[in-house]
Amino acid sequence: MVRGKMLDYGAIGREISRPEGGQEALRLIGVCEMLAKLRPDKSSEYTSLERHIQGTGASNGFLGHKHFWNSDFTVHDREGYYASVKMTSIRTVGTESLNGENRRGFWLPFGVTFVARKGSEYAGIFPVWDWAHLPGTTAPDDVPSMGSYVSQKNSFVGGVSDGMYGASAMRLDIEGGQSIHAHKSWFFFDDEFVALGSGISSVEPVAVTTTLNQCLLYGAVIVDNSRVSIGSHAFSDASWVLHDGIGYIFPAKTNIRLKNEYQNGSWSSINELQSKLPITDNVFTLWLDHGVGPINASYEYIVVPDTDAIKLEAYVKESPVRILENTTNMQAVTNERLGISEIVFYVPGRLALTNGLEVSVDRPCMVMLNEMGHSAKLTVSSPEGPLQVHVTISAHSKTKIVTFDLPGVEMSGTSQTKTLE
Repeated sequence: MVRGKMLDYGAIGREISRPEGGQEALRLIGVCEMLAKLRPDKSSEYTSLERHIQGTGASNGFLGHKHFWNSDFTVHDREGYYASVKMTSIRTVGTESLNGENRRGFWLPFGVTFVARKGSEYAGIFPVWDWAHLPGTTAPDDVPSMGSYVSQKNSFVGGVSDGMYGASAMRLDIEGGQSIHAHKSWFFFDDEFVALGSGISSVEPVAVTTTLNQCLLYGAVIVDNSRVSIGSHAFSDASWVLHDGIGYIFPAKTNIRLKNEYQNGSWSSINELQSKLPITDNVFTLWLDHGVGPINASYEYIVVPDTDAIKLEAYVKESPVRILENTTNMQAVTNERLGISEIVFYVPGRLALTNGLEVSVDRPCMVMLNEMGHSAKLTVSSPEGPLQVHVTISAHSKTKIVTFDLPGVEMSGTSQTKTLE
């Protein structure tokens, strides 16, 4: 959960509304030094993390993918970038507001997606954040008042992971004064991750939006090879956006909105215990507008977090990513370069892959088929265990059925991997 000085904002609760919030990784330096003495066999790992936090350019020591099934939280780490997704379900408390802190944080646990290369992308932004447009969220353009805790009643919220790759998904069902329904999923690979949304519906009298990112503005913003002037903009049929080394790609040309300008606020607006002095900062925001009262709206976008304009344009022309399905029954993506397919089955179903294989399941679950190497690996999870899932793989009139006995209680949502002959 560390990138540079950043300790992931999705993992620190209401501390996000404190001036020092999110830069707490500095506190781990002394801990690393002590642990290196206690565990000499692991000292190189602790030293690497310490040097990473200090900004030497060293790796943080963790390259992989992990879904924390008890916390509805996902981390994806590569040498060039870090990404995370914070969700909430009937099993978890997503966020809290106590002692006047985190007053505007209602949408924080509903798919907030942080993307960081340096770890400074969001440092100190929170007084000027537009809290109705949090990165990764699909929500009405309004911030509801919140009580002490925020959660939702849906149980299909989880992730599937083999330790290096994975996908996360959340059925979003909120009723009342902030009504919103959606199926949201994220599919993580090496150079990119894919975000899908389907079934987006709301009866609120305000526009519903999906925000790709809202971070500090660093340098130029480029849309389809054209540099964007400072201000608020709307673009029709955009293919890609680039800001601060992070690319946003739309497989089907999409109408987008973006701002790259000053935003104003104060710490007291999100934390009653803090200063009322006005604060101004340059902010980049990119979002999709689904309109007022959307019914079954959707979105598709790819994030390439460590790139430049030349590389991004080449990626758009020869992307290895294929979006296979994006409905309320199923969301699925294949990365043909890696030979990895990740599928979210919200109901039992069948899916044809691009290589001629078919995958079907008899229970709602999440599936990852990794065909790298000499043998295929099948990884399955379900956030609604315990249950038995039969996964059927078919090709050229041949069929193989693989049975997974998925656990419940505190292990519900864990992934199981089996190797296919």
